[in-house]
Amino acid sequence: ENIGDWSSDVCSSDLKGFAWAGITTHGRAAHGSRRADGIDAIAHMGRVLGALERLDAQLQERAAHPLLGHGSLHASLIGGGSELSTYPARCRLDIERRTLPGETAESVAAELGAILHELSAQDARFSATAELTLFRPPLETALDQPLCGLWPGRGALGSVQHLLHLGGRVAGGGDLGGEQIEVKVQVLDQIGHG
Repeated sequence: ENIGDWSSDVCSSDLKGFAWAGITTHGRAAHGSRRADGIDAIAHMGRVLGALERLDAQLQERAAHPLLGHGSLHASLIGGGSELSTYPARCRLDIERRTLPGETAESVAAELGAILHELSAQDARFSATAELTLFRPPLETALDQPLCGLWPGRGALGSVQHLLHLGGRVAGGGDLGGEQIEVKVQVLDQIGHG
């Protein structure tokens, strides 16, 4: 049963999900003086980055969730190559894709697959793979859930201190002063389970 999540001391009934994914472009190592033999995996990753930037712009044009806004993505980590005088055989990019209710691990994987398929169709020398490394689904608490009835309106349900004052323990994930912590929110007396 979804009961909400909190961060920065505010409990919320809805929360964006996220997917972490790794994308690897595969080139061919060759000495820098042998252009015909090398395939630059880092340059090919530049094409992927451009396509991801376009996808993020498209996400901003989609209908917004009433509480969560838009999904998004960003490039988080990148690395590749082995030395200055060699065409890089490999480049790895790690991204984070923030998801909305209705988006799944499969839909995120399909977005990435479509990008790589299109880039491969444009250039036979382009080769890349993608893998989802982590997926946490978005949270959307139904309005008929008991916890949602404790506060007027939907969205921010109240402060963590208020939940504790109601006699419960706090459940969810949060951020206090930059430190990630995990807690549990159970307001048993107020929702009739106590």
